[in-house]
Amino acid sequence: MKKNDELLSVIEKIKKLYRLSESVNEHEAALAAEKARELLEAYNLSIFDIEEKTFSSAVEEQVFMESGRLMRWKRELILKLSDIFDLQYMYSGSKQIILGLPQDMEVFKFSHAYLEKQIRKYSKDIKREYLNSYRLGLVFRIYSRLDEAKKKDINQSNCTDLVLAKDRLIGQYLEEKYPTIRTVKRKTQIDHAFQAGYDKGADIPLSQAAGNTANFVLD
Repeated sequence: MKKNDELLSVIEKIKKLYRLSESVNEHEAALAAEKARELLEAYNLSIFDIEEKTFSSAVEEQVFMESGRLMRWKRELILKLSDIFDLQYMYSGSKQIILGLPQDMEVFKFSHAYLEKQIRKYSKDIKREYLNSYRLGLVFRIYSRLDEAKKKDINQSNCTDLVLAKDRLIGQYLEEKYPTIRTVKRKTQIDHAFQAGYDKGADIPLSQAAGNTANFVLD
């Protein structure tokens, strides 16, 4: 591997060539794609390396909110949206923490605010004793729809390397800063209220859930 400055320069050239490879001019696009491939081979790089170098110093950690004990549906909403927008969710005491790329955090925050408002709106007539389970059902259905849209877009746009690069960087960050972190698994009780909420979740409009900055198209 060449020294770092030269490598970064090569990576920038490859990124420009990939942008040119999307040109409407087929001949120009083919030449750019071939040149990018040659540089990748010459410097023993992959698309994964390109994405990783682009984001290597960009992982940030933020306290999303501080609160007492969260209702299950609120915690699940943070967890599910973190997964959709390629973030890592953690909690320590009263702190709800997210980490990842700044641009992903901004989309996450917008989406969380919008969807929490929709969840409250669509559950306003539910009796108190069924409310938390109903809202949890809404959250799970929202996640299912968002996850389906994201996977469809990844398959169509061939951006798997980008997702893998971000996952790897976040994983490295966790290993270095939180080597003893542990995962807590919770069972979800599917009762009538949960199922009713899950069914109703199909009606919640998601076209505004990520504003205009999401990498995938929502219905």
